[in-house]
Amino acid sequence: MKLKYLSVIISIILVSCNPVKKVMQDPVKFDVVAKEVIRRGYCKADTVIEYKDSIVYRDSIIERIEKIPCADFDTTIGRARISVRSGVLTYRYSDSIIKQTIIKKIRDLSVEQVLRSDVASRDSIINVREKEILSLQIANSEQKEETRNWRWKFIGLIAAVVLFIVVRVGIKTYLNRL
Repeated sequence: MKLKYLSVIISIILVSCNPVKKVMQDPVKFDVVAKEVIRRGYCKADTVIEYKDSIVYRDSIIERIEKIPCADFDTTIGRARISVRSGVLTYRYSDSIIKQTIIKKIRDLSVEQVLRSDVASRDSIINVREKEILSLQIANSEQKEETRNWRWKFIGLIAAVVLFIVVRVGIKTYLNRL
């Protein structure tokens, strides 16, 4: 009796902890799993097969000229066939070109949709990165300009100090000579 209750309790616990059931009940998790299943190619239910068939037929041209006094003969020159039967000349030009092109395309619409969403998300990430790079380049150019300005200010300060020292030494030597 205890074993029966124990098995019922264990089976209830195992059934209630079913991860597939949890995924099926949560639409967000289900969409993630569905996209991954489609991406891996397990589901081919939405496959559309497109056929394109182009066949071109052209008829032959037949001309008959009656009552030719000639022996019966039959000959082919290129695509033209000339025959004489019982004095009837028959000229048949066979321009029957049969061009048959069958193109079979298999499109999996669900995979296309998943790939389009992947490409769109990657494109948005690329656009964000490009904007970040552009802003960093602008900040870098501003920083370079500021560094260049400070460098010129520093060079000007050094030049002023050197000029001041030279002038001071020059004035002292001039005054010492007097």
